[in-house]
Amino acid sequence: MATVDVLTSEVVVPAEETPAGAVWLSNLDLAARRGYTPTVYFYRPNGGEDGFFAADAVRDSLARALVAFYPLAGRLGLDGDGRVQVDCTGEGAVFVTARSGYALDDLMSEFVPCGEMRDLFVPPAPAPAPNPPCVLLMAQVTYLRCGGVLSNPVGHAARRARAATSQGDDYARSLVDYLEGVDAMNLPRSGISRAHLRAISWLGMSLSDADFGWGSPEFMGPALMYYSGFVYVMNAPGKDGAVALALSLEPESMPEFRKVFADEVARLDL
Repeated sequence: MATVDVLTSEVVVPAEETPAGAVWLSNLDLAARRGYTPTVYFYRPNGGEDGFFAADAVRDSLARALVAFYPLAGRLGLDGDGRVQVDCTGEGAVFVTARSGYALDDLMSEFVPCGEMRDLFVPPAPAPAPNPPCVLLMAQVTYLRCGGVLSNPVGHAARRARAATSQGDDYARSLVDYLEGVDAMNLPRSGISRAHLRAISWLGMSLSDADFGWGSPEFMGPALMYYSGFVYVMNAPGKDGAVALALSLEPESMPEFRKVFADEVARLDL
């Protein structure tokens, strides 16, 4: 595995003075995972005159962006009642430059198991029962038995998932009402069973449009998966209407996934 060498690490402050004060967070904000969602963007050199990946230009752009998006230069704090809020302190954001020998083609060409990340973020789990409940966690939750998933085409599970998420905004409104009556800051945030799947939709977000002077990214996705069973659904860069999936699996599950995936694609004649 290619090593990553950190070259610099610093805090970039807004280029101009920014408003102070606090930003109130909704119950939906408090119910979400508290922390960063790290993402990665891979670009190819485009032969521009200014060279590829000018760190100074990105650093200066970050300083200017923090003027408009000044809460990102703040810190999490608590109000008088102990409720989490964003304190707009203008302290800045961390900016790190690093170098790695990892190649984009390595990422794009293969399903690559990453044992090191598994050891860090996925605790050991017992083998599931022969036919445990398989839970799909999204804005809604749908239950299927693993046997039912395995004995039917992929489209069967997809239709069940679509039915669970085709309720308009009624479910979201009911969730907001529910969170009014609970302590959102202390909701459980533990991992999920190996038999479960947690789908997070980034569709419609302009994450793949980040152009720093080298065009659109060849690949964009989450930099880190906290548990196996996470699926991020995203718009595929440079392909109108196409969808990309970032899926976290146990390394021993990946060969079977590749086989099932290839068989399903062949069956659909894609």
